[in-house]
Amino acid sequence: MHARRGERSAYQPLRSSLCASTDPVRVALALLERFPVCTIYIADLDAITGDGDNTTVLRRLLASCPGVETWLDAGFRRPEDLEFAAGYPHCRPVIAAEVLAAMRDYEALCARCDRPVLSLDFRNADFLGPPTLLLTPQLWPRDVVVMTLDRVGGGEGPDNAAVSRITGMAAGRRTYAAGGVRHAADLVALQAAGAAGALVATALHDGGLTAADLHGPGCEARSSKKTAPV
Repeated sequence: MHARRGERSAYQPLRSSLCASTDPVRVALALLERFPVCTIYIADLDAITGDGDNTTVLRRLLASCPGVETWLDAGFRRPEDLEFAAGYPHCRPVIAAEVLAAMRDYEALCARCDRPVLSLDFRNADFLGPPTLLLTPQLWPRDVVVMTLDRVGGGEGPDNAAVSRITGMAAGRRTYAAGGVRHAADLVALQAAGAAGALVATALHDGGLTAADLHGPGCEARSSKKTAPV
C-alpha cells in the first residue's frame, strides 16, 4: 500500500517505478535488486489496526529474503503474538507504541523478545502510546524508530526536530527516522539530527532517491514495505 500521512483508511494500492506488480514479494525483491538496503521494514496494517492479519503474505516475504534482516511491525500486543516472528532468525519484531494499552504490555513483550525494535509513534506531535514509555528511555531497546505518521508519504520532509529530541533522550541508542524522506538532502539533514538511519518507501518508489544516493559515506538504508491483502 502507498501510505499517506498515517490516514490508513485512505491508503491506495502501491504504484512503483521499480515493479509493475503489486505483489509484496515481487516488490521486495525489486527493492533489494535496485538498492543497497541492509534491512526491510514490513508493516502489516491489518494487524496494526486490529482488522485481521496477513500471515500468508508475511510468510512468503520472510521466506523470499532469508539473508536480509527484517523488522516486522505486526501489531504485537501480547507475548504470544511474537511466536510467529520467532520462527525466522532474521526477523526482528517491532513493538509499536501506538498499539500498546499500558506500560505492562510493553514490558511483557520485551521480556519475551531478545532483539526488539521500539517504534515511538507520533501524529501531529502527539505521542501515541503509554506516556511512561516516552519518559523512560532507559527501558528502550538498542534500536528505536521515531515514527512521525503525519509526515509519511506527505512530501513535506522528515521531522528533524523530533528525531533530534528523541536522539538526545536515547542515551547512545540508535534512532531511525520514519516519515517524510524525499531525497538525499533529507538523509543528510537526518544524519545531522543524530539519526543512525531512516525508513524510506515513497522516495524509492517514485525515484526521489537513487541507488547512488544510498552509497554515500555513513548512509544506512532501511526500506519500508506496507502489506495489505493481495
